[in-house]
Amino acid sequence: MYKKILSCVALQKYIDFTPYATLIREMIIHFSKPHNSECIVFTSKGPVALMAEDIPVEEKLSKFCSELEKADIRFKKIVREGVPKDLILEIAREEKVDLIIMGSHSKQSVFDVLLGGTAAGVLKDAPCKVLMVSPSKDEVAKVKELIIPEYPFVFPYF
Repeated sequence: MYKKILSCVALQKYIDFTPYATLIREMIIHFSKPHNSECIVFTSKGPVALMAEDIPVEEKLSKFCSELEKADIRFKKIVREGVPKDLILEIAREEKVDLIIMGSHSKQSVFDVLLGGTAAGVLKDAPCKVLMVSPSKDEVAKVKELIIPEYPFVFPYF
């Protein structure tokens, strides 16, 4: 059904994987495995580390993808610096993907009340189908515990 899938996960500003990220990983396996689809796992990189002890985003992405390896999913990792919405659309076009899987929200700020800013932009301009995932209300509440406190002030995406 889907030959090439682009999955987008927000990893940089979080201490651990959020419910959004783990749900996206479940969807990668769900959609990729039956058809042996190629999957691209993308995350954006900020221009500076958020905290001195912050784990490099490449390392976080490798840890995130370890479950895909265990599930025998064909994938490649992409990390790029820039505005996430623009990078997602750029990669989708470059790679000619059939499906984009991403979370409906990331920052949980006033700017993304109905649909996250990145999600809304991708949904509007995507060259293919987009699957937005959103965990349960209880799982979403846990996201606030995982965010790096200085994040909104140090590295905003706007």
